[in-house]
Amino acid sequence: MLSEWCQQVNSKSNVVSYIVKTDCHDYSVKMLKNYFYTKQHLRCLIQDYVISPSITADTLLNCSENVTFIAVLQGTADKSVNLNPIFVKDDSGDWIRTDEPAQPVMVTKDYLDYLRREFNFQITSISSVFFYKKCPTFNAIFQHLITLRADPQISPCRKQLLKKIINFSTGYFGFNQNKSGATCHKIVSKLTKHYDITRHALTVLPSIDQHDYYIKTTYKMASPCIKKCPSPLPLYCFIVEYGKMKMSQFLTFFDYFLDSDKYRHLYSNTDNLIIALSTSTIQQAVKPHLQDWFEIEKTCIFSDSEPGHLEQEFYFEKESNWKFVSPVMQNYSILAENTQGLHKSSVFSKLCSATSYQYSLQLLQNESVTFSQPRRLSKIANTEMHNQTFIVKLKE
Repeated sequence: MLSEWCQQVNSKSNVVSYIVKTDCHDYSVKMLKNYFYTKQHLRCLIQDYVISPSITADTLLNCSENVTFIAVLQGTADKSVNLNPIFVKDDSGDWIRTDEPAQPVMVTKDYLDYLRREFNFQITSISSVFFYKKCPTFNAIFQHLITLRADPQISPCRKQLLKKIINFSTGYFGFNQNKSGATCHKIVSKLTKHYDITRHALTVLPSIDQHDYYIKTTYKMASPCIKKCPSPLPLYCFIVEYGKMKMSQFLTFFDYFLDSDKYRHLYSNTDNLIIALSTSTIQQAVKPHLQDWFEIEKTCIFSDSEPGHLEQEFYFEKESNWKFVSPVMQNYSILAENTQGLHKSSVFSKLCSATSYQYSLQLLQNESVTFSQPRRLSKIANTEMHNQTFIVKLKE
């Protein structure tokens, strides 16, 4: 509702008085509530929300199917199966799995339903809950994009384009809480009086027709208490938590069905994982008394075309004498005989698998790695390259 402030000034005494006028459009709180409950196009905006002053576990679990939520709570999963389906961070900041978090954890409705359905998760306390109306239109758009990308007839170029559209629109890969504020770059011909050496940097460009030009970089430092995400926070949380839920589903599946003497979990991150088997096939690593059940349940885990399932990307046979190393997240190397090997290197780019493997071993031995790589001299002005030296060492 709008409020209009009317100011009256007494010129002799310099006294200012204010008259506050509320409900200037004759919309009282009672009338607005009545409209929202009686008009269909307004009622759909407020219906199904939980509005009780206190929330119980029953209220949370029995909320309307038209709403979803993000909850901060504590609880415990079935300990008898020893599968640890909940991801938490330890004191060092590394992700670990547990069946009973020591501190409250954030879960979405999907993740909570999964924990209750598969592991009989029992809520012991609720810190806070944030309810949101489901958007069928929004969901339908992304479902259509994901279906298009899963089409086996789609070209690699179009498939990559759809992936970028989905990632960019959700903002999932646009947030890094360890980075400082954004920077702004401009090509200028002269400096203004607002130039500040504490906030700006200057790169001199080659002269053009005897005119000097510069790249002016402005640094906007983010507050240490405020982190910005390019997508709405609920959307970001739902995407991250859904990825954690799927990874929990995969890892607990392997832990339950596979013989611990024949299976090792080597690496996982977001939407991919690497496992090692002492057998030729995954079926041979299944516990004997679970073979029939495994054949039924594996259709929920593996698929070459259906989104949200595991698809085999590479395979190294034991005869190749493969070697694996992963010193940090988003960085691993695999070497094998009679092949070029395979590696993913967020730390070391433009390197072969053998070099990446050797550098990774040095990092694990707490040694610093020094290497030189070509980099763009200026991404704004031109495409000229120069060699830049990097020194990398793991934090102690």
